[in-house]
Amino acid sequence: MEENYRSSFLFTYGSLDDNTIWIQPPSNNIFRIDRQTFQVILDLNAGLSSKKVAEKYGIPQEEIHNLIEKFRKEGALTRSSQGEIRFRKKEEDISLLGVYFFCILLLAVQIEYFRNVAHTYFLRYWYEGAIVGFISLGAVFFHELGHYVVAKKFFRNRPKLGFGFLFIFPAIYVNTQEAWTLPKNKRILINIAGVLADMMVNTVAIILAVNFSHMEYYITPFLITQYTRISFVLNPLFPTDGYWLLSDFTGVVNLSKRGLENLFKLKFNWYSVYGLTSLIMTTLSLLGLIWFFFNVIQKVFFKVVSLF
Repeated sequence: MEENYRSSFLFTYGSLDDNTIWIQPPSNNIFRIDRQTFQVILDLNAGLSSKKVAEKYGIPQEEIHNLIEKFRKEGALTRSSQGEIRFRKKEEDISLLGVYFFCILLLAVQIEYFRNVAHTYFLRYWYEGAIVGFISLGAVFFHELGHYVVAKKFFRNRPKLGFGFLFIFPAIYVNTQEAWTLPKNKRILINIAGVLADMMVNTVAIILAVNFSHMEYYITPFLITQYTRISFVLNPLFPTDGYWLLSDFTGVVNLSKRGLENLFKLKFNWYSVYGLTSLIMTTLSLLGLIWFFFNVIQKVFFKVVSLF
């Protein structure tokens, strides 16, 4: 059994801003490891047995075996003659100043709309709620399209679209694992692209409401639904865009775990501030969902029931 663990490894790797290593195995399921784990892999690849590596680093031999098994499942373990560990040089990064300015401009337009134009916050009839709900679901496509367009620009391989569930909610998603191979600002742009697309959709809706005043009745509730979803996807407590944005900005992994641990232990530091902020944003998201269900779903539900 020990001889099998001396097989060669086959993968591509590179360094990240937080001093970790990204690994791209033949399966293309990119993941991160720390530098000591990477050194363990190099020693195994050089021919050291798992027993000797475990003794060298003071790691249980079972952990070494589990690590090897992980690489085997990803197709990264092969015969000695076929093994190769390839290093990929870090790409040149980009500036995000223009993106931030554009975001501020869109936000200013939408704040101005709610200050001077918006006045409809609740709909009167169930079918009106159904219309707004249907349009809001369609707007999710543009959110994911934003991720897709930016990822396609930076990725070596075309990003894949998929369908799954986030908690109990059905969701379209873009597989952005390859973002781990990119420098910090490119990763941030991929993560923020979905919300940026949402803000652009909102701005188009506002232009319609300003030019066709009768459409304000539908557009304001639509925008509230949009902001509810945006507050959810930007919530760094959930594994959504906000979490990865904050992780990329700070270069800290396991933010959620660290934040809640520090908060509940009453330690005052930026981790506990993060944990508290996440809880507040979660509450706002839930309140928005309650508004949506009360204003849209319950109207549709009671109307359908009344038909029977």
